[in-house]
Amino acid sequence: MDVKKTMRVGMMGGFYPVPENITEDDRIEYLIKRSNELGCRVLQLSLELPEDDGKLKYLGDLAKSLDMDLEVRMPPDIWELTQDFDKVKKSFDKRIKDMRLLNDAKIMRGGYGKLKIPTSRFNKDISIPDHMKKVADNLKLAAKIVEDNGVLLAIENHCDFKGVEMAEIFEMVGSKSVGCALDTANGYTVFCDPNDDVEALAPYSLTTHIKDLKVMQETAAGRTPFRACGVAVGEGHVNVPRALDLLAEKAPYPENLHIIVEASWFRLDPDMTPQQVNDFKADIFHRSIAYLLKQLNS
Repeated sequence: MDVKKTMRVGMMGGFYPVPENITEDDRIEYLIKRSNELGCRVLQLSLELPEDDGKLKYLGDLAKSLDMDLEVRMPPDIWELTQDFDKVKKSFDKRIKDMRLLNDAKIMRGGYGKLKIPTSRFNKDISIPDHMKKVADNLKLAAKIVEDNGVLLAIENHCDFKGVEMAEIFEMVGSKSVGCALDTANGYTVFCDPNDDVEALAPYSLTTHIKDLKVMQETAAGRTPFRACGVAVGEGHVNVPRALDLLAEKAPYPENLHIIVEASWFRLDPDMTPQQVNDFKADIFHRSIAYLLKQLNS
């Protein structure tokens, strides 16, 4: 069996432009239907979930009818588990209940880094090994919760640590239920080759963000000579075909692995209208999805 043909292409819902006439209450329903129209079989719900159980079940039933998997955000207070386990466990219990309603979603995902220096390897107030241990200690406690509930917790290499450092964290945690939400391009933000991150993290990857950046010449005086900008998947410097091969070969659960498009960090013309910006973003998503479908089915 060619495991790549089982992989399910999806998209990150929070970044896909939604028409103005779609209300906030109908946003997730629109994204489920729209992603399905584009050939996706996964939608990452990088959005606030409805509080109403009936609405969640409706969305879960809709996803099931379209053969769509859903991924949800992990509880935001996960990094407080070592300080107040009982309080944070309640957040996990609520999120797991939501997952049951959402077509028995199997993956909750998130990241440690908040695009800020304090939550990165560049925090000079804590050594990198101690910082990694802090992250691992919280994930060890989270592992007990997700293992007991039969779901997976995927942590993104989120502009915080190098891939080899994240791999070491997952080794410290030592759980088959906790792994990586592999972002194929975030390595640029910690000044390492993202293709090396893919090599390091493929064996721990439970889901993905397939993102591509193109390294471009900086022309402004006094700045570093290169800058990485978002482009459609397959048009940048990330070796996406190699990444897919590595995931097929080394991921813990490669069958039906979620191959999720994230389109972000573009260099936008400041004179573009809001509609032009939305059209530009949608086009990046559409071309990226088509590229991945072709790669996985060729």
